[in-house]
Amino acid sequence: MRWLGTMSRAGRVRRWHTLTVLQPEDVAQHSYRCALIARHVAEVFNDVDTESLVLYMLIHDVPELGVGDIPYSVKKDPGIHDSLERLEDAWVSKNIPGELQSTFRQEGWSQNQKRIAHLADQVASLMFIQREVSLGNSEVHNLKSLIESEVDAIIDQWDEVTASRVWRRMSDLI
Repeated sequence: MRWLGTMSRAGRVRRWHTLTVLQPEDVAQHSYRCALIARHVAEVFNDVDTESLVLYMLIHDVPELGVGDIPYSVKKDPGIHDSLERLEDAWVSKNIPGELQSTFRQEGWSQNQKRIAHLADQVASLMFIQREVSLGNSEVHNLKSLIESEVDAIIDQWDEVTASRVWRRMSDLI
């Protein structure tokens, strides 16, 4: 049960700390939003274990509880990405119960389930950025375009019919 104490820190780890933000967001808020988005999009598919997907979205940023928020640009840097994954894996192995580790590592997941997880994370980030833009925060405009491109790239991985169904599910979200 020690890990529940660790998880409770998610509400104190601020995201987007390298940007000026008007309404800060923490890891707990982001993870909750991701879980709701993933659940909503998963309804389009038959080959998705929704319970596992939602649980994953709730814990997907748990390594940041140990190292702090990792900026999007750093996560995308090819020179840092592999080292970061090894660090996260070591942290998860030490701090997450064994039965949740396979969920965190997406073991046995369908391609659709992995894409939905990635999509939910990006859409949640996009929703945060859109809120900041609507509040008048011009500093995040470039990031908005970058994340929109990432969302488009994820959806483009599905065939045309599936992509259309996913877009319809998301149209009321973003």
